Amino acid sequence: MYYYANKFKLSNVRIFRQKVKIPREKIFEAGQKVMESLAQIRHGMLDVEYYDEEGTGVGPTLEFYSLLSKDIRQLSIWRNGGHELGLFPSPCAKSKKSLEYFTFVGTAIAKAILDDHMVDLPMSPAFWTLIFRKNYAITDLNYIDKDLASTMIIL
Repeated sequence: MYYYANKFKLSNVRIFRQKVKIPREKIFEAGQKVMESLAQIRHGMLDVEYYDEEGTGVGPTLEFYSLLSKDIRQLSIWRNGGHELGLFPSPCAKSKKSLEYFTFVGTAIAKAILDDHMVDLPMSPAFWTLIFRKNYAITDLNYIDKDLASTMIIL
């Protein structure tokens, strides 16, 4: 069975599952390969299984997304490490590798949303302001860099 966000139960709906077997030691690299495979991310729910371990289904899949989000938070593509103020893309992250990382992060988040899973990535409120194309005030810089915000307000 599958439930929509509004909790109406659908009957006679079969959800296809795309099973992947990955090594636990290399979650990030395995996640990149899985998300690069359009066939696996477009059709059906992702079902993760680990090498040399028993178990498949929701438990290992949720653990996969949890471990993957932890690795994503450690990437150097975020401004100020994203610790205090949430994750905000670094303006200095313009290398080819950084663009690959951002593409991967977007694909992973999209797949998690499609499969109705949560990803623990605390995005900055300023990032959401930009995503939703809302008006951006100079005081919103406090969510990105408090020192930069105070300097800009003084100017």
